[in-house]
Amino acid sequence: MNRILLYLVLLTTLVVSSNLYSQDQVVTLKKHYHISSSDINESLTLFEQAASNFSDFDQYRFLNERRIINFSGSNVTIELFSASELFSQFGKEISPFTIIPGSMYNPVDFMITNNDEILTIFPLYKKQEQIQY
Repeated sequence: MNRILLYLVLLTTLVVSSNLYSQDQVVTLKKHYHISSSDINESLTLFEQAASNFSDFDQYRFLNERRIINFSGSNVTIELFSASELFSQFGKEISPFTIIPGSMYNPVDFMITNNDEILTIFPLYKKQEQIQY
């Protein structure tokens, strides 16, 4: 009896996993930031690649307002959409790291860095007092 149950579980697992891997996966990108430059000749490709590899935007995101952060040494900025905006558009849960009204946060610039040949973003905290949101 146990053997039959074990075979049944294995067969079910095999069928389910083969269906998961055989289906074409469609990835929908949910835009949660906008990258721009005041210099029309500046290529944004590297900045976009770095941003797509960075997963910690929530700790820099405001709850009810968009936030603009500069990329150090360039004319490029990234505008992070607000947590409320992402919730209403995509149903994205509001992170506990989101900067909420009344809380303090550190001013920051971003820098592109190469981590094991993968472009990503590194935060550069400015040497000044925290700001209240």
